[in-house]
Amino acid sequence: MIKNKAKYNFFGIFISILLTEVLLAAVYFIFYLFIYKTISGLKLDRPLLIWLLVGGPVISILFLAIVLNKNSLLKKFADVTLLPYLVPGISSVRAVVKFLAFRLAFTFLVIALVNPMLGSKTAEAKIEGIDIMIALDIS
Repeated sequence: MIKNKAKYNFFGIFISILLTEVLLAAVYFIFYLFIYKTISGLKLDRPLLIWLLVGGPVISILFLAIVLNKNSLLKKFADVTLLPYLVPGISSVRAVVKFLAFRLAFTFLVIALVNPMLGSKTAEAKIEGIDIMIALDIS
Protein backbone atom coordinates (compact mmCIF):
# COMPACT_ATOMS: atom_id res chain seq x y z
CA MET A 1 0.00 0.00 0.00
CA ILE A 2 1.26 3.47 -0.90
CA LYS A 3 1.76 5.84 1.98
CA ASN A 4 0.00 9.12 1.31
CA LYS A 5 2.43 11.97 1.85
CA ALA A 6 0.13 14.55 0.27
CA LYS A 7 -2.07 15.10 3.28
CA TYR A 8 -1.70 16.65 6.70
CA ASN A 9 -0.49 14.38 9.49
CA PHE A 10 -3.44 14.87 11.82
CA PHE A 11 -2.03 12.79 14.67
CA GLY A 12 1.24 14.74 14.72
CA ILE A 13 -0.60 18.06 14.53
CA PHE A 14 -2.96 16.98 17.31
CA ILE A 15 -0.10 15.97 19.61
CA SER A 16 1.83 19.20 19.00
CA ILE A 17 -1.26 21.37 19.60
CA LEU A 18 -2.13 19.39 22.74
CA LEU A 19 1.40 19.79 24.11
CA THR A 20 1.32 23.50 23.35
CA GLU A 21 -2.00 23.98 25.15
CA VAL A 22 -0.75 22.03 28.18
CA LEU A 23 2.46 24.08 28.23
CA LEU A 24 0.57 27.38 27.97
CA ALA A 25 -1.84 26.32 30.73
CA ALA A 26 1.15 25.47 32.93
CA VAL A 27 2.71 28.88 32.21
CA TYR A 28 -0.58 30.63 33.09
CA PHE A 29 -0.84 28.61 36.31
CA ILE A 30 2.77 29.31 37.31
CA PHE A 31 2.30 33.00 36.54
CA TYR A 32 -0.81 33.15 38.69
CA LEU A 33 0.58 31.21 41.64
CA PHE A 34 4.12 32.44 41.85
CA ILE A 35 4.40 35.80 40.13
CA TYR A 36 1.00 37.45 40.58
CA LYS A 37 0.69 36.40 44.23
CA THR A 38 4.28 37.22 45.26
CA ILE A 39 4.81 40.59 43.58
CA SER A 40 2.82 43.06 45.62
CA GLY A 41 3.01 45.94 43.16
CA LEU A 42 1.66 44.02 40.16
CA LYS A 43 -1.79 45.20 39.16
CA LEU A 44 -3.99 44.29 36.23
CA ASP A 45 -5.76 47.26 34.68
CA ARG A 46 -8.62 45.17 33.24
CA PRO A 47 -8.57 41.80 35.06
CA LEU A 48 -11.86 40.59 33.56
CA LEU A 49 -10.27 40.41 30.12
CA ILE A 50 -8.05 37.56 31.35
CA TRP A 51 -11.00 35.31 30.50
CA LEU A 52 -10.19 35.88 26.84
CA LEU A 53 -7.38 33.35 27.30
CA VAL A 54 -10.10 30.68 27.20
CA GLY A 55 -10.41 31.53 23.51
CA GLY A 56 -7.00 29.93 22.87
CA PRO A 57 -8.12 26.30 23.23
CA VAL A 58 -11.22 27.14 21.17
CA ILE A 59 -8.96 28.43 18.39
CA SER A 60 -6.91 25.22 18.64
CA ILE A 61 -10.02 23.05 18.27
CA LEU A 62 -11.09 25.09 15.24
CA PHE A 63 -7.63 24.62 13.72
CA LEU A 64 -7.86 20.84 14.17
CA ALA A 65 -11.30 20.86 12.54
CA ILE A 66 -9.88 22.82 9.61
CA VAL A 67 -7.06 20.28 9.21
CA LEU A 68 -9.60 17.42 9.15
CA ASN A 69 -11.64 19.30 6.57
CA LYS A 70 -8.57 19.93 4.40
CA ASN A 71 -7.67 16.23 4.50
CA SER A 72 -11.17 15.22 3.42
CA LEU A 73 -11.11 17.79 0.62
CA LEU A 74 -7.74 16.47 -0.55
CA LYS A 75 -9.19 12.96 -0.60
CA LYS A 76 -12.01 14.19 -2.85
CA PHE A 77 -9.62 16.19 -5.05
CA ALA A 78 -7.70 13.32 -6.62
CA ASP A 79 -6.64 9.70 -6.31
CA VAL A 80 -4.25 8.76 -3.50
CA THR A 81 -1.48 7.90 -5.96
CA LEU A 82 -1.75 11.24 -7.80
CA LEU A 83 -1.91 13.56 -4.79
CA PRO A 84 1.86 13.71 -4.13
CA TYR A 85 2.35 14.93 -7.71
CA LEU A 86 -0.54 17.40 -7.73
CA VAL A 87 0.07 18.99 -4.31
CA PRO A 88 3.73 18.42 -3.41
CA GLY A 89 4.04 21.39 -1.06
CA ILE A 90 1.88 20.13 1.83
CA SER A 91 3.79 20.31 5.10
CA SER A 92 2.29 19.54 8.49
CA VAL A 93 5.26 21.14 10.24
CA ARG A 94 4.80 24.42 8.40
CA ALA A 95 1.08 24.45 9.22
CA VAL A 96 1.81 23.86 12.92
CA VAL A 97 4.50 26.56 13.04
CA LYS A 98 2.13 29.08 11.44
CA PHE A 99 -0.61 28.16 13.87
CA LEU A 100 1.68 28.36 16.90
CA ALA A 101 2.83 31.82 15.83
CA PHE A 102 -0.82 32.87 15.57
CA ARG A 103 -1.64 31.26 18.93
CA LEU A 104 1.22 33.04 20.72
CA ALA A 105 0.24 36.33 19.08
CA PHE A 106 -3.30 35.83 20.43
CA THR A 107 -1.93 35.16 23.93
CA PHE A 108 0.28 38.26 23.86
CA LEU A 109 -2.63 40.35 22.58
CA VAL A 110 -4.75 39.26 25.53
CA ILE A 111 -1.90 40.05 27.92
CA ALA A 112 -1.56 43.49 26.33
CA LEU A 113 -5.31 44.08 26.69
CA VAL A 114 -5.18 43.13 30.38
CA ASN A 115 -2.46 45.79 30.77
CA PRO A 116 -0.35 44.53 33.67
CA MET A 117 1.21 47.37 35.64
CA LEU A 118 4.09 47.19 38.07
CA GLY A 119 4.64 49.78 40.75
CA SER A 120 3.19 50.72 44.08
CA LYS A 121 3.99 54.41 44.43
CA THR A 122 1.59 57.14 43.50
CA ALA A 123 2.89 60.57 42.76
CA GLU A 124 1.32 63.83 41.73
CA ALA A 125 2.58 65.37 38.57
CA LYS A 126 1.95 68.84 37.28
CA ILE A 127 1.24 68.93 33.62
CA GLU A 128 1.25 72.18 31.74
CA GLY A 129 -0.89 72.27 28.67
CA ILE A 130 0.10 73.76 25.37
CA ASP A 131 -2.52 75.48 23.22
CA ILE A 132 -2.27 74.48 19.59
CA MET A 133 -4.17 76.18 16.82
CA ILE A 134 -4.31 74.83 13.30
CA ALA A 135 -5.24 77.28 10.55
CA LEU A 136 -6.14 75.78 7.22
CA ASP A 137 -6.72 77.92 4.15
CA ILE A 138 -8.73 76.10 1.52
CA SER A 139 -8.91 78.93 -1.04
